[in-house]
Amino acid sequence: MHLRHVLAEKPDRDLVMTGPEASVQQAIRLVCRHQVGALLVIDPESRQLLGIVSERDLLRCCCEGAGDIGRLPVAEVMTTDMAIGHPSDLVRVTLGSMSSRRIRHLPVVDNGGVVGIVSVGDMLRCLYQEDEQKIRYLGDYCGGTYGCKVY
Repeated sequence: MHLRHVLAEKPDRDLVMTGPEASVQQAIRLVCRHQVGALLVIDPESRQLLGIVSERDLLRCCCEGAGDIGRLPVAEVMTTDMAIGHPSDLVRVTLGSMSSRRIRHLPVVDNGGVVGIVSVGDMLRCLYQEDEQKIRYLGDYCGGTYGCKVY
């Protein structure tokens, strides 16, 4: 299974994005309003991915007292050295990489543009469904009902 399959299984949601000049407070409101765990930070002019800001980043900013969150720009708390995925990446390999790097959200980029974002939960859900299907097929095969026609 590839990341393109995970993206196809996600409910139709628009990507939740913000600009680097938005305040941390605005980012927190977006995360809460859209019930997402991370925001993509996009350059408003070039539409290029600049970074990602996660719930963890926002919480850390608030706890460390980094200043007035109403004035502090997202650019100062976002992650710029981020991992990215490609639609053809294997889910199991990507999930292992995300786990070792302690990443919960991964932007998926194709042809220089962001095509989606996947979470660990999205990938686990798809792998679970795939495993359930395999178990069902193997059960049918071992039970002798695989491909049998009942008259």
